[in-house]
Amino acid sequence: MPVILEEREFFGEVHYFFSHQYGDHWSMLAYMQWARNHQLFGHGLLKFRDLGVFEVVNVSAIDRSVGFFLMPNNETCIIDRENGVTFR
Repeated sequence: MPVILEEREFFGEVHYFFSHQYGDHWSMLAYMQWARNHQLFGHGLLKFRDLGVFEVVNVSAIDRSVGFFLMPNNETCIIDRENGVTFR
């Protein structure tokens, strides 16, 4: 039975970048913390309440830079130009 993969976007905060050597192979890695359960909010904004687990990822997996904006109600909005955010 074939495996059907679903493409999803993940957002997170990079804490630092570092390089790693294994034998003759060098990798550029990022230590990051993932945003948990992001949801679509009004005007095309994404929001989340808290950050989740930490993980080391290869920097080639990072697609683009986004911004985080902490709201007074302890929710964080993700500022991302690719979401097509519109305001009046």
